[in-house]
Amino acid sequence: LLRRERPAAGMWKVVADASSGAAARELRWLIGDPASGGMAVADALRRRESGAQWSTPATAWLARPAPDGWKPALVLRLQASRGDLAPYFIGTNVVIP
Repeated sequence: LLRRERPAAGMWKVVADASSGAAARELRWLIGDPASGGMAVADALRRRESGAQWSTPATAWLARPAPDGWKPALVLRLQASRGDLAPYFIGTNVVIP
Protein backbone atom coordinates (compact mmCIF):
# COMPACT_ATOMS: atom_id res chain seq x y z
CA LEU A 1 0.00 0.00 0.00
CA LEU A 2 1.47 3.31 -1.10
CA ARG A 3 -0.13 6.23 0.65
CA ARG A 4 0.39 9.98 0.52
CA GLU A 5 -1.71 12.31 2.67
CA ARG A 6 -2.34 15.82 1.38
CA PRO A 7 -0.24 15.42 -1.77
CA ALA A 8 1.02 18.52 -3.53
CA ALA A 9 -0.87 19.63 -6.61
CA GLY A 10 0.58 18.60 -9.95
CA MET A 11 1.42 15.47 -11.90
CA TRP A 12 2.52 12.32 -10.07
CA LYS A 13 4.25 9.27 -11.50
CA VAL A 14 4.06 5.78 -9.96
CA VAL A 15 6.42 3.06 -11.21
CA ALA A 16 5.69 -0.59 -10.37
CA ASP A 17 8.53 -3.01 -11.05
CA ALA A 18 7.07 -6.44 -11.81
CA SER A 19 10.36 -8.02 -12.88
CA SER A 20 10.95 -9.82 -9.57
CA GLY A 21 8.37 -12.54 -10.19
CA ALA A 22 5.10 -13.55 -11.73
CA ALA A 23 2.89 -12.45 -8.83
CA ALA A 24 -0.32 -10.70 -9.83
CA ARG A 25 -0.47 -6.99 -9.13
CA GLU A 26 -3.35 -4.55 -9.10
CA LEU A 27 -3.30 -0.77 -9.21
CA ARG A 28 -6.13 1.15 -7.54
CA TRP A 29 -6.44 4.90 -7.31
CA LEU A 30 -8.20 6.00 -4.14
CA ILE A 31 -9.05 9.66 -3.82
CA GLY A 32 -10.45 10.76 -0.49
CA ASP A 33 -12.71 13.81 -0.48
CA PRO A 34 -15.03 14.45 2.49
CA ALA A 35 -17.37 16.34 0.14
CA SER A 36 -18.09 13.02 -1.64
CA GLY A 37 -19.77 11.40 1.37
CA GLY A 38 -18.98 9.92 4.72
CA MET A 39 -19.69 7.37 7.39
CA ALA A 40 -21.22 7.57 10.86
CA VAL A 41 -20.53 4.92 13.49
CA ALA A 42 -22.78 4.32 16.49
CA ASP A 43 -20.02 3.37 18.92
CA ALA A 44 -18.60 5.16 21.92
CA LEU A 45 -14.91 5.78 22.31
CA ARG A 46 -13.85 3.60 25.22
CA ARG A 47 -10.98 1.48 26.44
CA ARG A 48 -10.94 -2.09 25.19
CA GLU A 49 -8.67 -4.89 26.33
CA SER A 50 -6.15 -6.43 23.96
CA GLY A 51 -7.86 -9.10 21.83
CA ALA A 52 -11.36 -7.73 22.50
CA GLN A 53 -13.93 -8.20 19.72
CA TRP A 54 -17.06 -6.15 19.11
CA SER A 55 -19.33 -4.93 16.35
CA THR A 56 -21.25 -1.71 15.93
CA PRO A 57 -23.77 -0.30 13.44
CA ALA A 58 -22.46 2.10 10.80
CA THR A 59 -24.09 4.11 8.04
CA ALA A 60 -22.27 5.22 4.88
CA TRP A 61 -23.57 7.63 2.25
CA LEU A 62 -22.55 9.21 -1.05
CA ALA A 63 -23.11 12.96 -1.28
CA ARG A 64 -22.52 12.96 -5.03
CA PRO A 65 -22.10 10.33 -7.74
CA ALA A 66 -18.63 9.10 -8.68
CA PRO A 67 -17.16 10.54 -11.90
CA ASP A 68 -17.54 8.45 -15.08
CA GLY A 69 -15.22 5.46 -15.02
CA TRP A 70 -14.77 5.54 -11.21
CA LYS A 71 -16.43 3.38 -8.55
CA PRO A 72 -17.18 4.67 -5.08
CA ALA A 73 -15.32 3.00 -2.23
CA LEU A 74 -15.42 3.23 1.53
CA VAL A 75 -11.99 3.41 3.17
CA LEU A 76 -11.90 2.66 6.89
CA ARG A 77 -8.86 3.97 8.73
CA LEU A 78 -8.26 2.32 12.07
CA GLN A 79 -6.46 4.16 14.83
CA ALA A 80 -5.50 3.35 18.39
CA SER A 81 -4.11 5.29 21.31
CA ARG A 82 -2.38 4.36 24.53
CA GLY A 83 -2.30 6.55 27.60
CA ASP A 84 -1.10 10.05 26.83
CA LEU A 85 0.27 9.07 23.41
CA ALA A 86 -1.27 10.61 20.31
CA PRO A 87 -3.52 8.28 18.27
CA TYR A 88 -1.53 6.10 15.89
CA PHE A 89 -2.45 4.37 12.64
CA ILE A 90 -2.98 0.59 12.85
CA GLY A 91 -4.60 -0.37 9.54
CA THR A 92 -6.83 0.37 6.58
CA ASN A 93 -9.62 -1.62 5.00
CA VAL A 94 -11.08 -0.73 1.59
CA VAL A 95 -14.66 -1.78 0.88
CA ILE A 96 -15.76 -1.56 -2.76
CA PRO A 97 -19.44 -2.24 -3.40
